[in-house]
This record gives sequence, structure tokens and C-alpha cells, in this order.
Amino acid sequence: MMSGPNSIDSELRYLSDVQMREEELRKLNEEIDAQLQISSPAPSPTARSPRAAPASILSDVTNSSPSPRNSAASLKVKQRATVKQRATLTPSPSSMSSPPTLPPASTSTYIERDTSTAATPSPRPAVPLYSPTTEGSNSPSTATMLNSPDPEIGAAAQIRFQKARIKSLSIQLNETLKLKTEADKSLTSKDKKLKAQSEDMKRMNKSIADLTSTNAKMKGKEVEQSDLLDGLKRENSQLKKELQEGKKTIMMADREHRGREVRLARALEECEKFKQVLNNATKETKATGGDFRKEKDKLLQQVRSLERQRGELLTAFKKQMKLIDVLKRQKVHVEAAKLLEFTEEEFVKVLEWGN
Repeated sequence: MMSGPNSIDSELRYLSDVQMREEELRKLNEEIDAQLQISSPAPSPTARSPRAAPASILSDVTNSSPSPRNSAASLKVKQRATVKQRATLTPSPSSMSSPPTLPPASTSTYIERDTSTAATPSPRPAVPLYSPTTEGSNSPSTATMLNSPDPEIGAAAQIRFQKARIKSLSIQLNETLKLKTEADKSLTSKDKKLKAQSEDMKRMNKSIADLTSTNAKMKGKEVEQSDLLDGLKRENSQLKKELQEGKKTIMMADREHRGREVRLARALEECEKFKQVLNNATKETKATGGDFRKEKDKLLQQVRSLERQRGELLTAFKKQMKLIDVLKRQKVHVEAAKLLEFTEEEFVKVLEWGN
């Protein structure tokens, strides 16, 4: 099967050539009928007219089926009919003396020259069938030589000549119709393929548009998530700085608390010692009298000063405890920030996995 635009164009040109040849054949047939009516006597009622014979053969050929078997069978039947019609269509000797002249027509058939008389029928002409493959071999010189019959040929030979042309053109028409049907089939199949490809192209364009819109949406979401991530990173860095500062303050508070505890322990030890000294002094004052009272007053003053220092140490200790509570809260806040950073990292991993 031929395919492609070049083959279709060549087939269309071939069809136009065939139509032109059919038109020339029709005109030539009309001229032959007119000349036969002028030159030949009136036929008998049983015999068919020369006009009816070529016209009926032409109509039978054009209305026949394009299949090879039917065309071959119809050609055999028509050959028999033409043999029977030769006897009825043989012209008189007077008409043979002045044979009609025929105009040249474009065909690629070959007919042997008939030199027989009107009384003796000439043998059947050898007509090679026309084929598109042999079209290039028919040169213009041979075509003009074969298309112009000899003026000395009789009317019956001219009729046989035109019948042979009709047969060759009918075979050529059948081949052309076959080529046309094949070209139509290939054209319809290619049209179907083109429609399917256009539908696929539309679907692909629609899917591409959907993908581009979803890609734009995902890019917008990605930008929002990246902005949110940058904000969380900045907050995380700030919380880390606060954590470091809190750790430093906690370490300093621990050091101060330890020093104050040591000083408080030493003050308590000294207070116990002073109590013992006071007890001993009271005992001695009782024994010694008024001198001891003065000493006692001094010791009481020392004890009061120590108690005042103890109160100051206790207040400082309470303040340190409050500071420790505040630092513990800051520590809890920092741990929560770390947990939030861990969840954000997981969220970012999920987003990257989705992308």
C-alpha cells in the first residue's frame, strides 16, 4: 500500500489523466458514431446500431466491478460479443472506399495495422494493457504513431481499435480505482492516527498545565515553609544564646551559693563557740561579779552582730534559691525549645521527602 503525501499527489494526478483520457475517448466515440451513421447503410432490425455497440460496451465497462476476477470474466464475455458484432458492423465496399478520418487521442495501447478488406475480417489486434508502471516507457513518438490509425483501415477496424482502447482504459480505470481506494484507506487511517495524536497532545498539554499549576503552588508553599524555617532558626539561635547566658548565671549562682553556705557554716560554728564562751563567761561572771557583766555585754553585742550577719546570709540564701528557681524555669524553656527544634527538623525532612 502506498503511503505519504507524494504518493497521494501522484495518484490524484494519475486520476486526472485518466479522466482526461476518458473524455477524449467519449468525444472520439461520438465522432466515430457520427461517421458510421453517415457512411454505413441502415442496419437490420435484428442487428445493433454502431452507436449502441460502443456505448453499451463503455457503459458495461464503467459500471463493472473493480475486482480482478469480475473484470477478467466481463472482458471474456465482451470479447465474444465483439466477435459477433463484427459481422453486423462490417461496412459496405462503398463505405470502405472513403474511410473516415479520426482525430488523434492519447493512449498507450498498440494495435497492429489491419490490411484486410471489408469482406474478410481481420485478426484480433494485440493490445498490451495499460499499467501505471509502464507509463514511462510509452514515448511521445510511439503514442502519436499508435493513436493515429491508417486512413486505409476500414470502419470495422476502427471500431475494433476504439474497443481495444476502451478495454485498455477500463482496465486502467479499475487499477486507478484500486489505487484510489487504497489511498483513501491510508488517508482515513492516517486521519484517525492524527486525531488520536491530537487528542493525546491535548491531554498531555492539559496534564502539563496541571503540573505547572501544582508546581507553582508547591513552590509558593516551599517559600512560605522556608520563611517559617528561617524564623524558627533565628528564634532557635536566640534561645541558644539565652541558654548559654542562663548556664553562665546558674554557674555563677552556684559558686556564690556554695561560698555563702561555707560562710554560713563558719558563722554557725563561731556562734556555737561564742555561745560556749558566753556560758563560760556567765559562769565566770557569777563567780567574778561586775567585771564579767561588761564582758557579757560585749559578747552579747558580738552575738547580735553575728545573728544580724546570719539573717543577712539567710536573706541572701533565699534570694539565691529564687534565682535558682528562675534559672530552672529558663532551663525548662530551653529544653522545650530544643524539642521544638527537633520537631521542626522532622517536619523539614517530611517536606523534603514529599518533594
